[in-house]
Amino acid sequence: MSPSIAANPPILLRAGTTAPFPVTASAESIVDNGPASGGATPTFYYPNTAMSAWLCRGLQDQQQNCSGSNYDANYCPNNSSPQGERFYSQITQANSNYDVYAVDLCGGPEGAANTKSNVPGFYPAVFGNGTNGTISGYHAITYDMAGYVSVIPPVNIPAQCTHKTQ
Repeated sequence: MSPSIAANPPILLRAGTTAPFPVTASAESIVDNGPASGGATPTFYYPNTAMSAWLCRGLQDQQQNCSGSNYDANYCPNNSSPQGERFYSQITQANSNYDVYAVDLCGGPEGAANTKSNVPGFYPAVFGNGTNGTISGYHAITYDMAGYVSVIPPVNIPAQCTHKTQ
């Protein structure tokens, strides 16, 4: 945990109120709740597991003012993206097979799989103009898990989610 967070830990608030939950965010964290906090040492080593993160960077129809009583869970971001980024930033081994994708125009704070969302970093040379992708979160997540093959243009995106029979 960073020194500034350790000195002044964020408090979890009940949605739409200023009433705190009885625990701090770090007390519930699998990243920060190590031996110094009385927890187990977290391990972030996944050499045989492929993972992809889809973190909402912006929402469709996002409210301009999401503070205090203006907070609406359908139109305001929540803390799942920063928490996900914090978790994935701990995976540093070169042989871990993972990717983190920013998703724009999510259908709600955790709606990365929406058909109207956009994942600009998912194979932009295939699904875009080479710089920015134009593929929905729904299709990007599906192709990431199941794979995608095209003859014209020639594309082979390997499936990350497979089941091997013995």
